[in-house]
Amino acid sequence: MSLFLVFVASSVSLQAGDREETIIAKTHQVYGGDYLTLARSINIFEHKKLLWPGQDASLERPDFFREKSELLIDFEKRRKTMLSWRVSRTSVDLERFVFDGEKGRLYDILNQKYSDEDWLTFDSVGASAVRASDTMIARVLPKILTSAEYLGNGYFRGTLHEMLKVRFLSGFEAILYIQQDTGFISKMERSHPRAGTLSYVFSNHIHADGIVYAQDMNFFVGDQPRQVSLDRKVILNPPLKGAFNVPAGFTPWGEVLDTSEWTIQAVAKNTYLVGKGRSYTVFVDTGDAYIASGGQRGFKDTLEKLHEYRGESKPVRSFVLTHHHSEHLAVLPEVAELGATIITATEHLPAVKDRVGTQLKDEQVQEVDTFASLADGQVEIYDISTAHSEHNLVMYIPQAKLLFAEDHYETQLKTALPRVHKDMVNFKKAINRLNLDVSAYLDGHSSRILTDDEFDHAIKLYGGGVCPEGYSICAGG
Repeated sequence: MSLFLVFVASSVSLQAGDREETIIAKTHQVYGGDYLTLARSINIFEHKKLLWPGQDASLERPDFFREKSELLIDFEKRRKTMLSWRVSRTSVDLERFVFDGEKGRLYDILNQKYSDEDWLTFDSVGASAVRASDTMIARVLPKILTSAEYLGNGYFRGTLHEMLKVRFLSGFEAILYIQQDTGFISKMERSHPRAGTLSYVFSNHIHADGIVYAQDMNFFVGDQPRQVSLDRKVILNPPLKGAFNVPAGFTPWGEVLDTSEWTIQAVAKNTYLVGKGRSYTVFVDTGDAYIASGGQRGFKDTLEKLHEYRGESKPVRSFVLTHHHSEHLAVLPEVAELGATIITATEHLPAVKDRVGTQLKDEQVQEVDTFASLADGQVEIYDISTAHSEHNLVMYIPQAKLLFAEDHYETQLKTALPRVHKDMVNFKKAINRLNLDVSAYLDGHSSRILTDDEFDHAIKLYGGGVCPEGYSICAGG
């Protein structure tokens, strides 16, 4: 107690800058000091459940998925490798993300495939795990001392905390809540331009092998929980032997599409696919207007590109909303502003009205229950159920034998067979039950036209997502 009182008393007389230095020095020392800073390597193990907002299967309840990750950082050679096991309602994924000091590579272990990825760098691999580790925060504190600003103290969960505003080397600013008596970091809070306040809450700290780490980290966006910690562990100076070896038997996925520029494809008579990135819209010319579906923000720009391509300016009479997930709802305000009728599953009507607001007129909505025929049968709409969404509107163009949907079979591969997940198999079964004559599939996230034969061939290769031997991370499913 006397030592604690001395610390508090001495801090009262500290000059500007001294207070921040004292707090940072104490926290850094508590977490391991030079032993932590000079470590050659570190392992960060994390097992968590994540809330999936805006991506639930129904409007009535949220959805969750779980993830286990093992991040290994080689500080000396600036290398990283992270093994990740993710289980959602629609699929399982076992992947290794690697930056070997020169290039990034993603290994899809369940499919024995790999792809070279420019976005995988020393900073990006495992970035969320690093950001959510109080131990890694403490490790870099001395390096960001010059940016630190003392904001005062206050109580958090009944314990007095010192609050520091800091700027991390990656550029984002945050407020750290540091326990005054122990030096433990209890919370990191930062502002996101779209999501608002992001809070990382650390608790149940433990001393282990010369360092400190929180056994629990729960993540909030505003007041809503998004991640719940199930198990966490940090190990300093783990062995690196074999960690960056290239695994045998893996083959490349294949060449990927360049989606950086706008593409306009006449995919069939009077039918066009327009977009870029991961946002594509299908347009069916019904004579005096278009029926459209798919895409994310920027619907006006997409329509303008089609008008330029065709040298006309036909309006969009109807827009088919495939399902209620947030990225697809984002296109609706522009659709409504153009006066088009929004065609939606009855169950998704509340989400449509909530997203568009008062500008949506009653006559601009058409509900679909099971089936609808548009423009004298030029377009047919079917409602199917999958794990991705309990109601999915798919758009079938009989004269072209084309089917358009979103999120079930997208691929960025130019010619290779797409990666298959469990709900892709379920989707194909649902379409087969409709007894439609489908020769090709379009997806709102890709410019690739997938043939029916390619779809069936890919599904036959699906192994069911069974965890391969030797990977304890996914033991137990």
